[in-house]
Amino acid sequence: MESSQAGKAYPLRVAYDAKAFIDADHGAGKGAQLRTLIGKLGQSFVGLAPRGRSQTLLPMIQRGTPRYLIWQQTTLPRLLSEMKPDIFLAPYNTAPLIIPPRTKLLSVIHDLILLESLVEAPVNRRLRDAYRALLLRQTARRSSLILTVSEFTANQIRKRYPQSNLRVIPCTVGASWYVRDQVIPPEHRGSYILIVTSNVAHKNVPRALKAFARYRSLDPQSQIQLRMVGVSTSAGYFEDMAQRLGIRDAIVIEPFLNEAELQQMYRHALCVFVPSQMEGFGIPVLEAMSSGTPLVCSHAWSLPEVGGSVPLYFNPTDVEEMAQCLFRVCTDGALRARLIEDGMKRAEVFHPTRILAEVDAFWDQLPELYAGF
Repeated sequence: MESSQAGKAYPLRVAYDAKAFIDADHGAGKGAQLRTLIGKLGQSFVGLAPRGRSQTLLPMIQRGTPRYLIWQQTTLPRLLSEMKPDIFLAPYNTAPLIIPPRTKLLSVIHDLILLESLVEAPVNRRLRDAYRALLLRQTARRSSLILTVSEFTANQIRKRYPQSNLRVIPCTVGASWYVRDQVIPPEHRGSYILIVTSNVAHKNVPRALKAFARYRSLDPQSQIQLRMVGVSTSAGYFEDMAQRLGIRDAIVIEPFLNEAELQQMYRHALCVFVPSQMEGFGIPVLEAMSSGTPLVCSHAWSLPEVGGSVPLYFNPTDVEEMAQCLFRVCTDGALRARLIEDGMKRAEVFHPTRILAEVDAFWDQLPELYAGF
């Protein structure tokens, strides 16, 4: 679908927080969603970012300290004051406390995880997250319009902020994930379970390691490894934990992977393991399904909304149930074949062609919505 805005100047002046575009990983999931949102209009909008190496050719102004939380509340408001855009797009849950009076705040709130109590997190992380939670609350209250990525998160926002003006545009992944002839036959797959995660508490990695250790006790002849992506900066911590659990020889912590390398990891995996306790969407669920890889997944938060009836679900607080699900999918070839086929069908719901059509429709409607803000 071609946007009616494509090929001509957009009628509103739009600036956005482009911090993701100076990160080595492009801001990971939130950065990918930003790319989806600005879509074909990227050359019409202006990105604002701290100093650093740009990872994009889109128009961008870079100024100020690379320390993001300071930059967001100091340099960014000054840049907005100079530009006075009609719309400021804040794509990462939080926004500056000060923006020009005539500029309308369009925020993307991916989830309300910051408003949950995660006592497992280190003290310094809890302090930083308390500050970010304050910003998130202010952002939700001050936004003229909130975009979010799932009906689950939309309902959470409505409960806390019933006056919110909300629109749901789901996440997607690139078309290169949806290549059927790249799906690897089960007999040619590697002997590993894949986790794509991070070291934050809600990702539930310690329980995932315990569940994998329990799975190995259920299937003591198994040579299957657990390969972990996204935790290389905390490798020592998880390696020590694996050592204590007696599974150090079966754990592989991968370095940073580019998208092509990550796709190959997914496609060759025996299955993908998503143990999260909280997710606003759950990109690894979609990546697994679109890759044609069996999925073993938590039933928490938005994950069933994305996975539908496809994954083998478990309670993310129940290590035994997690281990039993891993055992089933690793030992039952017929189950894996069904999960592969059902997952690829389900992934079509979030195909980029469909989601980009929703994005185009949103930007086409925004000038009229702006008149009513």
